[in-house]
Amino acid sequence: MTATPAEEMAKMTIKTAVPAPPKLAKGKKGAPRKVVTNSFLASLKPNTPFFLHDCRIYAVFDRKGEEKLKEVTKQTRDDFLEQDRKSAAIQAYLAIRTTGALKGDTFYDRAALLITLQEIAECKAGGEFRTTLTSKTAPKLFALESIKEAKEVRIVIKKAADSYQVTSNDLASTNEATRKALLSVVNLATSQALFEKTEDFVVYGNGNAFLLEPEQHGFRTFDVGTADKYGGVGLTKGARFVEGAGGKPAAAVTVDVKKTAFHKDYEVVADKLRNNGCDGHPGEATQVIAGLKALVWYSGIPAKEQKARVITIGMVSNERVKDVVFSDANGKRATLPQYILAKYKTQIKNPNAFVIVDKYEQNKYSPECLRIAPNQRVKSENQQPAVIEKLIRESASLPAKRQGETATLAKCLDAGANNAAQLKRGVTVDTAKPIEIEGRVLDAVKLGTGAPAPLSVNGPWRQGRIAQAPLDRFSKWTVLHINNGADPDNLGATTAQSLVKYARDIGYNIQMALSVVSVRLEPNQEAQLEQIFEHETKNGSQFILVICNARIKNHGLIKLLEIKYDVVTEQYTN
Repeated sequence: MTATPAEEMAKMTIKTAVPAPPKLAKGKKGAPRKVVTNSFLASLKPNTPFFLHDCRIYAVFDRKGEEKLKEVTKQTRDDFLEQDRKSAAIQAYLAIRTTGALKGDTFYDRAALLITLQEIAECKAGGEFRTTLTSKTAPKLFALESIKEAKEVRIVIKKAADSYQVTSNDLASTNEATRKALLSVVNLATSQALFEKTEDFVVYGNGNAFLLEPEQHGFRTFDVGTADKYGGVGLTKGARFVEGAGGKPAAAVTVDVKKTAFHKDYEVVADKLRNNGCDGHPGEATQVIAGLKALVWYSGIPAKEQKARVITIGMVSNERVKDVVFSDANGKRATLPQYILAKYKTQIKNPNAFVIVDKYEQNKYSPECLRIAPNQRVKSENQQPAVIEKLIRESASLPAKRQGETATLAKCLDAGANNAAQLKRGVTVDTAKPIEIEGRVLDAVKLGTGAPAPLSVNGPWRQGRIAQAPLDRFSKWTVLHINNGADPDNLGATTAQSLVKYARDIGYNIQMALSVVSVRLEPNQEAQLEQIFEHETKNGSQFILVICNARIKNHGLIKLLEIKYDVVTEQYTN
């Protein structure tokens, strides 16, 4: 018998990718200040068990007299499919709660994990909880486009492995797997309002929620530099362990502002390519839309007669729409525009457009007959420089403004003790009281400078002003280029040369780096980078400039090594 995902998880050894840096003794310099964080303490009801279950949901379709099952809880990284499946999963869950089929206090991740605070009677001794939903018992579920043709939806729930259970008392546990599982419980329990209020939020994974009506919360959608995309505003959240009262371990929920670019929903692909100025360039067009989900849509037939067909765009071909010729079942030959006109009563306005090719089935489409499926974030490979620049500008804000935005978004969790449903989940968070920590404001940094006039503490650091205070000598530094195979091998050397030339041009007494280290990314980054940091600091380096691709996620590791080897680092991504 195949093990469930929860049973497989029970066998896993969980290892933190980047260990926590050693705790340093508190310093005494500077003026003490209270610092307001974007984290909020979570209160866990004592002696509360959390029973983890494997939950499977299947939509059952009748295909020529035979049943065909589609698993709603199947995981995917595709934005459109994820939202499609998770919408069905949460509606199915809410339906079995509303009908009373599933009793007790529960919360759900909209996929394969269901958590209960009481044991499900049917799941004891290896049993299963089974129930079936129909359009009568779950009208909202069967109103969904992906479910409306199903004859029923079946739900099967099994208890996860006994070893994969946690309690609220496990805060003090030293077992890493147990602690990780408890953090997952805290994060999931405080995300339920985001999941269930589908009219207010669209949520990716368990921690990235975007506002469908940002204006109602004091935010706005923003321009991202291209007409075919818009900026979305929301929050990102997660759970972590912090030092609580009396030095005891506690759980906290961290909330931050999240902004990203979305593709405009239901935009005709032909318009999207034209808005990007690449409708006449197949290569550029492919870069803009490759990998996107698109709905097949024929304007000549009524909406209710449209078939709910979705494709994944593979590429934009060099072939023109008018040149696509094929034979029907009777052997009659026709061009693609002729076929679409005859079968779908749709006149192709631009037969000279380049053909869109389905990634998996290799079918060919006119860009006029495809619309961008909803809820798709712009992936890094589809982003233009203008979009990236706009996102950076929109995401930057003064601390006071960001603190206010975070407070507003934290309220969206609705996870306080005043929420009766949240109380029953055994985990509450008071988002009106962010955690405050002790900090110190240090004196202004004194630069080693040969300039006769002192540098203004709050002066602007712009070209022309920096030159007023050049360092006496800057020579003990290293350039580290971590190459994932996408960069030229000499990127580190050319960057070092360009940086030295620029710095000298504005008045710095800078020498060439002690060494330029170029390495290929290895699976064990910890050992690889530690060896480099140890060697360079022993060689006298006081500053390490790290250059790597944005896809390499190692910032936390670099900062850990910075503390360990007492060296200043700066990371540039490309």
